[in-house]
Amino acid sequence: MEGERGSPRVLILGRYRVHEEIAAGGMATVHLGRLVGDEGFLRTVAIKRLHPWHARIPDVVAMFTDEARIAARIRHPNVVGTLDVVSQEGEVFLVMEYVHGEPLARLISAASKRKQKIPPRIVAAVLANALRGLHAAHEAKDARGEPLGVVHRDVSPQNVLVGADGVARVLDFGIARAAGRAHVTSDHTIKGKLAYMSPEQLRGEVLDRRADVYAAGVVLWEALTCRRLYAGASEDLALVRLLEAEVEAPSKRVADLPACFDEVALRALRRDANARFPTALEMATALEACGPLATPSEIGAWVEDMAGDTLAERARQIQAIESEERRTSQPPLLSRMPAPIREEVTLLDAQTSANEPPEAPPAVTTVKTEGPNAAATKASERRATPVLIGLVGLVGALVVVLIVILLRGGSESAASAQAAPSIAMSVAAPEPVLTSAPSVATPPAPPASSSAPSASPSASPSVTAAPRSTATKAKPAGPSGGCDPPFFIDASGRKKYKRHCL
Repeated sequence: MEGERGSPRVLILGRYRVHEEIAAGGMATVHLGRLVGDEGFLRTVAIKRLHPWHARIPDVVAMFTDEARIAARIRHPNVVGTLDVVSQEGEVFLVMEYVHGEPLARLISAASKRKQKIPPRIVAAVLANALRGLHAAHEAKDARGEPLGVVHRDVSPQNVLVGADGVARVLDFGIARAAGRAHVTSDHTIKGKLAYMSPEQLRGEVLDRRADVYAAGVVLWEALTCRRLYAGASEDLALVRLLEAEVEAPSKRVADLPACFDEVALRALRRDANARFPTALEMATALEACGPLATPSEIGAWVEDMAGDTLAERARQIQAIESEERRTSQPPLLSRMPAPIREEVTLLDAQTSANEPPEAPPAVTTVKTEGPNAAATKASERRATPVLIGLVGLVGALVVVLIVILLRGGSESAASAQAAPSIAMSVAAPEPVLTSAPSVATPPAPPASSSAPSASPSASPSVTAAPRSTATKAKPAGPSGGCDPPFFIDASGRKKYKRHCL
């Protein structure tokens, strides 16, 4: 999927993004995909897309959607999960779980090119996983709890996906037969891969789960020997061998292969369905009894060894997709908000991240911060609670009190000093003490213990002629006298208590 200039083109399917192709088959291609959910949720998925010429055939589309319905009823760790079906512009897309791994067919081919055999304990573990996934499909039930009677009908190395996590999974139920299937194939139509079909499937008989057991036997034989079991110069020759030739024991192709593997493979490949394992689970149990199985970590290391370059390239593709998403996307919640609210949230985020003075309370900073536009400023002001506004008012009142005390100095009386806070905290009209406060240049009055100064030639005329008012100039209380009040204000403006009043 590339644009006109060779750059990757992303197909948008609702909340899904379809990226590069990673696999192709006769009916469809498989692409890397991304699920874009709410709250920044992202997930890598695999998206199966019908070839354009098949997407125009109703029967093929019906079979494709049936695959999703059947697979959705199968829940097992050894089955590739189907997540969703999306229809857009006449095309149908199948959204599946993404598994970081390779089909068993490619791994067998890689081992064959190296002239290697796959360790039997790895083969046993991989096939046991696949058989348990098949058993889960055979046991699937519909919404009413009735058995679906699923038969995969296309079990092959191409449809066994071995993950780098060491777990094998079955996939592709595109031609599976099930009781509730919406699409019914025409009579006398054979579907599947010829080399993996059971004799009864080739004869067009009614199939059950034992047909999948036979196909699993073929996969087991080929995984052990890294050779094709039924390969000929033509399909006719392969068909003759399938129906008439005796099956060779795998041990004749693999040195030192335990006899147990021969027994399991040959029993699964019996032409008489009644002579095979009755269920895929019983075949898996027989394989597991052949000896210790490889651990998931051993299988994962083997997959990396066989297909490390391919997996590394796919990991780079996923990383490039994620990097592009981080570069171009914005926070999901913000993108869904209306434009006015989005601008306000962006402004508040910027204000929160700005450097604030360490001493300033958060509420004062929020109220005084000026935004780039008036609307945002008003919005932030509305968020200031009445309590915080009251705190600002109290701080202002205290500042006024401090200014009054500094201006009055020591010439203010105790009564005037007590009245100042009450005047500042209330909204009442100021008393005469505030309106006739002495100038800053006026020297402070001496303590009451010294005698009052007399007029001298050097004294300022304005001072000697100033009118005396009890309301504006109260004589400071000295250290002697009565105890009402019990304190006096000294020359520096400090309050001191009278000793004889204590």
